[in-house]
Amino acid sequence: MGITTKIGLGFLFCILLTAFMGVFVFLSMQQINKNLILVKIADDIEFQLLECRRQEKNFLLFHEVENLNKLNIHLDKLKKFISKSQSNASKDNLQQFHKLSQSIFVYEKLLNQVLSGKADIEKSISLMRKAGQDAQKISRGISNKTWENIKSTAKKSAIIAITTIGFVVLISIVWGVIVFQTIAAPIRDIAFVTTKIAEGDISKRVTVKSRDEIGVLAKSLNEMTRKLQQAYRKLEGKIEIVTRELADKQRQLAQSEKLASIGQLSSGVAHEINTPLGGILANAYFLLEEMDEKNPQKKELDIIIRETMRCKNIVKGLLDFSRQETPQKEPVDINQIVDRTLSAMRHHEIADGLTVNKKLNPDLPKIIADPNQLQQVFMNITKNALQAMTEKGKLDIATYVKGDFIIIDFIDTGRGISTEYINKVFEPFFTMGKSQKGIGLGLAISYGIIKNHHGNIDVESKVGKRTKFSVKLPIEAKVKK
Repeated sequence: MGITTKIGLGFLFCILLTAFMGVFVFLSMQQINKNLILVKIADDIEFQLLECRRQEKNFLLFHEVENLNKLNIHLDKLKKFISKSQSNASKDNLQQFHKLSQSIFVYEKLLNQVLSGKADIEKSISLMRKAGQDAQKISRGISNKTWENIKSTAKKSAIIAITTIGFVVLISIVWGVIVFQTIAAPIRDIAFVTTKIAEGDISKRVTVKSRDEIGVLAKSLNEMTRKLQQAYRKLEGKIEIVTRELADKQRQLAQSEKLASIGQLSSGVAHEINTPLGGILANAYFLLEEMDEKNPQKKELDIIIRETMRCKNIVKGLLDFSRQETPQKEPVDINQIVDRTLSAMRHHEIADGLTVNKKLNPDLPKIIADPNQLQQVFMNITKNALQAMTEKGKLDIATYVKGDFIIIDFIDTGRGISTEYINKVFEPFFTMGKSQKGIGLGLAISYGIIKNHHGNIDVESKVGKRTKFSVKLPIEAKVKK
């Protein structure tokens, strides 16, 4: 029910109640006025009866014709009053007026008998006086009854007036409570919620209890607040994403600057070390060829050659890291590169007890990339995964499309990487301890290669459970058919 309807019903109820009270008062006043007329008529009748009795007494005492004429005049007036009163009398009084008419008729008849002298005079006079007394008694009864009716009507009017006033007061109180609950209280709640929204708190809601205009307003306010909250959450999410991307870009920039600095240093050191290492290795081979097979120093010379070769491999890694050659891009199938990588490693790198599972999406689009560099990346990540697992372990490799990128996931069940080290895995020379083979340049080189392909490498890890490397390559470089 709407507010307009409620207010309209309230006014209508007040109008109807006022009209009812007005009609009742009007009818009561009419009844009182009618009874007052009857009282006056009853008084007039009683006065005429008294005059008739007085003239009757004078005539019987003095036998004067004038008294008789006056008696007849008063009788005529009395009959007229009785006739007039019957039109205004109530049902209760009609019977009394009828009795009064009969008594007057008997009184007039007996008076005529007395005047004619045909009947027993004494008896007729006695009956006539009794008829006159009865008529007076009836007249007083009518007057008393009418006064009682007036008092009763006035009393009823007062009771109904008091009851109506009490009812109006009660209805006003109830209506006030209803108005407060349906109008004032909701408006107060709406004002409170709007104040909170203005203060920046958009979590508040208005409790909707009605379907009127205020209920519609409260529902609209709640809907607006809900949409504001959704927009605020979306904005928070976007800000968080942008902040994370900015931090990632800053980290990548710092990483790139660090790698560039280390690359320059590595290049200089490698060139300085490579020449003397070549001389040591050539002289060692020369001595080895000249030395007798039974010479006890031959074993020591083999160690010198082996360790020198290891140093040369380290230098080669440093040079590879520092050069970061420009990719030789061509149309490539990522799944084929994964298969090629695993084929090259299967007989030498995958130990007994370790399994490699592939889940390659056959519908991957071809992209423009350097296949040799991507194979180097996949091989480095696969080697790290296999070295991180003990006697038993599983490596899952999956390829799929996500948004504008091809994703290559490498998930191993190895020892995992702790949080303090997870941001350092792409730094040069970083290793996870003695169990990790190599000098810690594989992932740093892989990171640089993927960046040169406008991609990224993400790492997730749970210590003691698993590690996940995700290589992301943009599809925008896909081959146009």
